[in-house]
Amino acid sequence: MNAAGADSRTAQALGLRLAAGYRAVAPRLADVPIVNPRLEVEAIGFRPHQGWAVGVMVTPWFMNVAVAALEEGPPLPPGQPGGGWSLTLPAGGIGLTIGQLDRFGRVDSASLFSPMEAFPDPVTARLTAMSAIAALFTPAAGPV
Repeated sequence: MNAAGADSRTAQALGLRLAAGYRAVAPRLADVPIVNPRLEVEAIGFRPHQGWAVGVMVTPWFMNVAVAALEEGPPLPPGQPGGGWSLTLPAGGIGLTIGQLDRFGRVDSASLFSPMEAFPDPVTARLTAMSAIAALFTPAAGPV
């Protein structure tokens, strides 16, 4: 197997660990009004980028682009929770907020949707997340 395949699997595994961290939080949020009980926690499209894992986290309360450091990769830029930085993706730059998740560690994110009430089911949320990550990794068209 080539290094790119290993990096891809490592990023996907990190996404699954991140999803497990959000699943651990979910019971504490069950009665919060912004929670959509029809949805579930899922990690969508995690892939390596600049040595980090980038994907979309779908939860019953938000859909975010999520970025976390891969174990063998470089650390994320320095900063404190609540601070921000900009990540350059093939489609362009996005602003990220530095965060911390219990039992996981640092995860930086950019909100795509919150609350999640507009999503009728997990399939619709999943397809939206897949479209979002695909768009972020599609190079922006140059000037016409």
